[in-house]
Amino acid sequence: MRRAARAILPLAQDLIDGCARYLPAIRPRTRQFRSAQRELLAQVDALESPYPRAVRREHALDGSLKPAEARRIARVLIRHKPERILEVGSFLGLSTRWLLHVSSGWDAHITAVDPNLRHRVFDDPRETVERLNARYPPERLEIVTAFFAHAHDPTHDYDRYEPRRTRAEVAGLVASRPTIDASWNRQFDLVFIDASHRYDAVLRDFSLARSLLAPHGTIVFHDVLSWPGVARALREIQRLHTEATITVRGPRSALVRRLTRPDGIAVYHQGPTAPTDAPASQAPSYPRP
Repeated sequence: MRRAARAILPLAQDLIDGCARYLPAIRPRTRQFRSAQRELLAQVDALESPYPRAVRREHALDGSLKPAEARRIARVLIRHKPERILEVGSFLGLSTRWLLHVSSGWDAHITAVDPNLRHRVFDDPRETVERLNARYPPERLEIVTAFFAHAHDPTHDYDRYEPRRTRAEVAGLVASRPTIDASWNRQFDLVFIDASHRYDAVLRDFSLARSLLAPHGTIVFHDVLSWPGVARALREIQRLHTEATITVRGPRSALVRRLTRPDGIAVYHQGPTAPTDAPASQAPSYPRP
């Protein structure tokens, strides 16, 4: 009986979460995030692009934060109330917008770092980041066009999507972007990492983010359930950093994970307080590639 209860409880909780997702009237945060999504789509619709509106919308939503993860990130922000937030990887600025919105109650400052190279069908993502977040005062948002910890190769997106660029042109774009390293004289209370999903890249991003973290600071990783490279890197981080609490937030039921294919987040917290309501000793369950 106890074994059956342990199996049913996660599924029941996921069903409750699912109902909340499709009945936004009982989840104000979902309504607020859906509103931000609609504003993003309006900005995407207004872009000049060789791609039709439907294709741009699909890429914008697929590459951005989803409602379930947005709610989980909101809970982390409200719990810790970080005053200085670093975002690594902005894409079109929906996650930037969400960080600004949720932290408006305590006027947190967000620094958004992104190299502003082509991603998917968007040739100039920063243009949309700026327009989507124009309502917020400039003293709350700093946009930094740079690589974080390492330069990545964007050749795939320039080869796959229009307008095409030569390898020499892509190399010139990459060379024109600075790379933020450990010499950056900044400190943050929370870092949100949603950049390259490769195992080695996630480890480099984490290493630099941790060096910029304030005492008792928090790092939030995105796509921990949907990208094997991120999951593998988190297992390595957990092995090496036993002094911190690392908790995965996503569907509890393996069946729901298989059916819904969620992105998920993971929360790394330096300090005496665990970042979720789960016991600090609870070992996170990472998906294996």
